[in-house]
Amino acid sequence: ALIAIMMLAMAVTVYAAGEGKTITLEGGKAGHTYTLYQIFTGTVDGDELTNLQWGTGVNAAYKAQYATAAACAEAIADKGDARATAQEIVEGAEGSSYLGAAFGDACVLTEDGDVEFTDLPEGYYLIVDTNNNQSVVEGDYNSAYIVKVVKDVTGEIKGDSATSDKAVVDPETGEAAADTVDAAAYNIGDDVPFILTATTADNVASYKKYHITFQDKQSAGLDAPESFTVTVLGETFTVPAEGEDPAAKTTANGTKITVSKVTPDSGNTFAIKVEFEPTGEGVTYLNSECNNTTITVNYTSTLNENAEIGLPGNENKSHITYSNNPEDEDGGDEGKTPDDTVKVFTYKTVIDKVDEAGNALADAGFTLYKEVAEGTTDAVLGSEIEFADGVEHSAIDNEKYYVVKEMTLVSGSTNQFEFKGLADGTYVLVETAIPDGYNAFNSVEFTISSTVTEDGITSLTGTDPFTTTNPGEDGDVTSGTHALDSGELYAEIENNSGQVLPETGGMGTRIFYVVGSILVLAAGVILVVRRRAAAH
Repeated sequence: ALIAIMMLAMAVTVYAAGEGKTITLEGGKAGHTYTLYQIFTGTVDGDELTNLQWGTGVNAAYKAQYATAAACAEAIADKGDARATAQEIVEGAEGSSYLGAAFGDACVLTEDGDVEFTDLPEGYYLIVDTNNNQSVVEGDYNSAYIVKVVKDVTGEIKGDSATSDKAVVDPETGEAAADTVDAAAYNIGDDVPFILTATTADNVASYKKYHITFQDKQSAGLDAPESFTVTVLGETFTVPAEGEDPAAKTTANGTKITVSKVTPDSGNTFAIKVEFEPTGEGVTYLNSECNNTTITVNYTSTLNENAEIGLPGNENKSHITYSNNPEDEDGGDEGKTPDDTVKVFTYKTVIDKVDEAGNALADAGFTLYKEVAEGTTDAVLGSEIEFADGVEHSAIDNEKYYVVKEMTLVSGSTNQFEFKGLADGTYVLVETAIPDGYNAFNSVEFTISSTVTEDGITSLTGTDPFTTTNPGEDGDVTSGTHALDSGELYAEIENNSGQVLPETGGMGTRIFYVVGSILVLAAGVILVVRRRAAAH
């Protein structure tokens, strides 16, 4: 009877301990493999495990470091750092992992969802979260966790990704730290300010080292920048040239920040790396000030002569790579954000020079002046601009500043002119070369206005004389919106032949006024003299 009772009790105990437990973790990522390794087995005592024995998840090299499984567990408890143990087992010694056989089948996610392991005996388990892809994946992270299983376990995947953004400064605001957009219009030759922004993960305090690297790719229409300014955690850095010693500062909380220009990935224009490292005796992990913190990189590129006029615009792309595995002691495992694209647009005016009959008129020439702020590079005060005799330039304001935009004669044409690389603003068009026998075109002030997005040009307009689009193949001219694809504003400018007559208020009219006055006075004198003679 006693033996039967003992056998029954053992059967109950074995049955209770053998009930399969389940681990369910929310937040699994598509494209990841989650592999389970059994580190220890044991006997359930309430919520604890006693009589620990080695599981199958570690190899002989790891076990050899400890007399027993219990001794290993005690050492882990003394460290008080299960994360460090997970890292130690995964990485192993001299690059050789301490991992043994996996426990059951791995969980491979084809879409974001829960990670689940079922029918598990009690014990301690290591879950290794790995990215299946050979290359860095957007928004990705890796990690490893140790889980105690004495009952069903639920939780969340411990991981977070950094984010990034790129913007081009709106030229109307002129501010490099505000009112940024995904598209803007600039003149060829302008310095175009860009802002890169990254926000660190919200668990950076779980890392021993952490970094973010900005990767930037510019199109042929934008010159590579020569200088960069980085701002992070209240510190500002001027980035040294590639190959020079990094710039470094340490915050009041002991976070050492290092900034350097590094070799960009293939196809990119430049790369800026920002690294975080803890300092101080006994400090292993980064300070919480590094969590969810913003990093900005400011720089300018020049829109050059290779710039695309109109569509598709001049692209500038950027993304970041970032540390994504707290268990990687050097912070070298990386995730990647999606490319963020901004565009810079620029336009052109096209002028057809014709006579009164609409025939092409050769030997003309124009100069275009853009109104700019005082202090702009190459700006000239209106009153200091010199014009040749006969050039009509009354639209130039003596008190305003201008820069000159170069004219190009369209290839194969004698009367069609282009001004390329224009943006929104106020301009003055002056005919500075006048065909023989023709009157000068009256100078005119006009404005260009546009609306742009990352997807393209949504509107492009100009005031008189640029109020219609370029004629199509059928010769028709459509008023209103200009040619958006080509970024073109069109005008047909007519010159009249014949002698230039004096204008109202000129010397010619003054002569008529003076002579007329003399004749009136003479007539009055004669009339008075004749009346007096008749009276006598």
